[in-house]
Amino acid sequence: MRRELLTVSRDVDASPAEVWPVIADIGGYADHVTDLATTHVLEGSGEGAVRECVTTKDERWREDVTVWRPNETYEVEVRTDTYPVPLRQVFRRFTGVWSVEPLGDGARVTISFIADVRGGWPMWRLLLLGMGSHRANLDATLRSYQSAIAAGRVR
Repeated sequence: MRRELLTVSRDVDASPAEVWPVIADIGGYADHVTDLATTHVLEGSGEGAVRECVTTKDERWREDVTVWRPNETYEVEVRTDTYPVPLRQVFRRFTGVWSVEPLGDGARVTISFIADVRGGWPMWRLLLLGMGSHRANLDATLRSYQSAIAAGRVR
């Protein structure tokens, strides 16, 4: 059963059209995430693109962009069979959702992770207990996005 694992949001003083180029730079995602060394777009763009993520420990996996609505949202589906072994044993399915919504004169940026885990409720509860550090990392990602948006920094 798929459930929301973690969601974080941040309000920024920029329009969705100004926010979108920063969060939609799927190849530049590692610029905003402390645990990622690199992210590469291996093929395509928008819906159908394939991205590879590499951690600072040289762990790798691939993700498929399954939804792409410019200035609104995109989703990536992790190829869990490419996840490092411990994660591969935990997740049947893992989806990341990035969205931007208008908010007065600004926008709200939201990142959500949705998962289907192996091991049922006991595993789900263990995952939820460990979400504090992941929430802090995603908050740092949103702060990095906000800085890049304010500076007009797009790769």
